[in-house]
Amino acid sequence: MTTCYGLIRRQVCAAAALLLLPAILAGCATAPESQPELSRWGESSTELPSAPAAVETPATAPAIHSGDVWIDRIGDKDKRFVVGATEKSGAAFVDEWGNQMRTTAEWNVLTYRSLTFADAPPTNYDPAMQWFSFPLEPGKEWNMTSRWQAPDLSLVGTTVVEGRVGNWEDIEVPAGKFHALRVDISNRVYGRMGAAQEIDITYWWVPAVNRWVKYYYRGTTEGTILAEMVAYQPAAGAHQ
Repeated sequence: MTTCYGLIRRQVCAAAALLLLPAILAGCATAPESQPELSRWGESSTELPSAPAAVETPATAPAIHSGDVWIDRIGDKDKRFVVGATEKSGAAFVDEWGNQMRTTAEWNVLTYRSLTFADAPPTNYDPAMQWFSFPLEPGKEWNMTSRWQAPDLSLVGTTVVEGRVGNWEDIEVPAGKFHALRVDISNRVYGRMGAAQEIDITYWWVPAVNRWVKYYYRGTTEGTILAEMVAYQPAAGAHQ
């Protein structure tokens, strides 16, 4: 399916765009003009801090900056995850693997575009979908409801989010070995005539990289998406 013309086909594309919610994250922002050459986390480099020691203190909110870049491996392809412009409110425009998003300073989604349908219109959320509830610590739980709206298609609905923080785990991804905090998210997406879909997301959060290093999506319609961090390059002057 390459276009969404006609009421029925428009609704199908909208549903797909609203149900495939990958991570972390619209608008018309573009990635920063300069794209620094990346090094793998943990390799000898003046651009990256040394691999973090295992810590189990509560994970506080990230500090993200325009120009931060992550590389993630999805299947057999490495794709860029780039922070573009940021706003005074802390909201950021994010190019997530070629998908333009808008998020809060804590990565919670304000505007989303589908990773599956390139021509799908943006979907706005009010309040932002709370996939991240900082500080994160084992045993923490939360739930919230967000109203979604696809203005181009005159479609509205709600998304119910439930989150639970698990334990710290040692995991290995292409970027190296990390001590990460596992978080499980359950989304129920409701649209017209009571239609509902279920989406589960699991991510492994590492404070030292201001983001997750592994992200696993499971949807009742779209199947699974696995993204693992290959490299991380903080914006110039943003080292902590």
